[in-house]
Amino acid sequence: MALLAPFLLVPVVELLVFILVCFLVGFATAFGLLLAGCLGGALLLRSFGLARLQQARQQRAGGPSGAPPSKELWLAAAGVLLLIPGFVTDLLALALLVPPLRRRLGRSLFRRQWPQKSRPAGAGRGPASPEPPPPMDAGIPPGPIIDVEFEDLPPAPPPRP
Repeated sequence: MALLAPFLLVPVVELLVFILVCFLVGFATAFGLLLAGCLGGALLLRSFGLARLQQARQQRAGGPSGAPPSKELWLAAAGVLLLIPGFVTDLLALALLVPPLRRRLGRSLFRRQWPQKSRPAGAGRGPASPEPPPPMDAGIPPGPIIDVEFEDLPPAPPPRP
């Protein structure tokens, strides 16, 4: 039930915010803003391109397992959020399009996965750069993955003399 709550809560919040915006600026303007947001999301995803998204996924797969998402993945998430009709999701998408907010969000979301290095006394005031965890497949040579199935057979009877 806890996983279902956000999926039920988001449409209710979006509807309430839409009604509030309708009272403030009128229905036609509010509806036009929603359509403009959806169109902006479609244009962002189209200009972003599926090839760049695939490239970002491959780079992420080759990097450390706890690495935060790259700029391309954040932009794809912003495009998807813009496609969803609603003012709250549009505001979240616009926050993802602003680089300082995107970096802050990435740091706060991935703080647990990348623990901060300890700094010596008197070091700079900013946080230390995170140290990525070692890759999980260390020691495994790169190459094709072969998926096999096996079956244990009973031992063969000894040959007759």
